Amino acid sequence: VEAWASDVASGTELWRVPLAGVARLEPLTDGVVVALPVVDGSPHGALVGMHIRSGDALWRLPLPGGTTALRPGHGVVLLESREGVTALG
Repeated sequence: VEAWASDVASGTELWRVPLAGVARLEPLTDGVVVALPVVDGSPHGALVGMHIRSGDALWRLPLPGGTTALRPGHGVVLLESREGVTALG
């Protein structure tokens, strides 16, 4: 499984990186960083922040158990789960 980014104007591929597997959650972006949910061998997967132009991994956070959705929220990422909502920012 891979993640990649392309320049919309030219169609040129900017980067492509292999992932261990993608969780059943949709990625989010703020136009600078893309947050990719991945299955990486940790108990519940992780959320990886990738620079949208370079593809560099900027951060990695373990996902809480039972995460069901990712939502954008005024400068934070909201992780929804059976237990409630967690804000990452």
